[in-house]
Amino acid sequence: MLLRAIDYLYLAETRSTFSIEREIPDNERATKFRRLLESAGEPGPLTEDQLCDWQNSIVSKYATEMSFRTKQNWLSRSGRLRNIADFIPPSPQHVQSMMEGVAKVAQLGAEKSLDPTIAAACAAFGLVFVHPFYDGNGRLHRFLIHHVLRQAGVTPAGVVLPISARMLNNLDSYGKLLKGYSRPRTALLEYALDSDSQTIHVRSSQPTWLYASFDATEICEYILSCIEQCVETDLAQEVRYLRAYDRTKNRLETWLDLPQPKLDLLIRLIVQEHGELSQRKRKLYDMMSEEDLARVQTVVSDEFQDFIIAQGSTEPQGRSMKTRSQSAPYNKDL
Repeated sequence: MLLRAIDYLYLAETRSTFSIEREIPDNERATKFRRLLESAGEPGPLTEDQLCDWQNSIVSKYATEMSFRTKQNWLSRSGRLRNIADFIPPSPQHVQSMMEGVAKVAQLGAEKSLDPTIAAACAAFGLVFVHPFYDGNGRLHRFLIHHVLRQAGVTPAGVVLPISARMLNNLDSYGKLLKGYSRPRTALLEYALDSDSQTIHVRSSQPTWLYASFDATEICEYILSCIEQCVETDLAQEVRYLRAYDRTKNRLETWLDLPQPKLDLLIRLIVQEHGELSQRKRKLYDMMSEEDLARVQTVVSDEFQDFIIAQGSTEPQGRSMKTRSQSAPYNKDL
């Protein structure tokens, strides 16, 4: 049961980390990211080569990079002729040394010289603040949380916590942490974007201390909260779903002759609507009589009662959550 629950959580984490950046990956990219999640926690320090390999596995073939960036990058929300940078990361000359600092913090967590949750949070957000690549930094920074936690043994091998799903479920808090770092630093810089927003010219100096020193208290508290909710709510709720699903399926298969994919979808749709199949989805099952459909709804409502009640009270990032349209903290990496 636990393995089945974890299998779904891998899917939820993969989808969510792309959704945060308003991307819908194709099957190949989604599969690659899942494989990366499964490999998290392999021993060894963070190196430039290792990070480049990870970056290559989570971006399109046109965005792969063989080293840390050598030019100034920046983040900006979409908009015609906006010419405003929301975040200007460190100068390229500081990237190498700052990423060495990120690697040291991650290693402290792996060795448990520092609380692994604190190390994971500081290393992961440190990476996204340095922004060592032109693309893929957000997904890589969220992956790094899993990597450090698994290296330290906080999450067992093969187990993943849907931390990105939690972030997606509360983008305001996630965005506040990112903007709390980026806004005051960018506000101190003088810069100019060309007319096509393809090149940035930073006129003021970008000293290391401007980027390297920050208070990570709220960041650590946020990540710890996400972990607690993943364990105490999301994982428990998924196990609750699977138990209810097994009971429902056993009862229905004694008299309802539907192909397995159709039966699975019917159960999910009824659960999503808290016990009733919506009229819009009814046409998918026009081969069923009203009597049979009512009987199915009764069985599903009966077996999923506890799940539906818990879903309504906790609102985890579970199977019956409907997709929410929310703005990402930043637009896609430039």
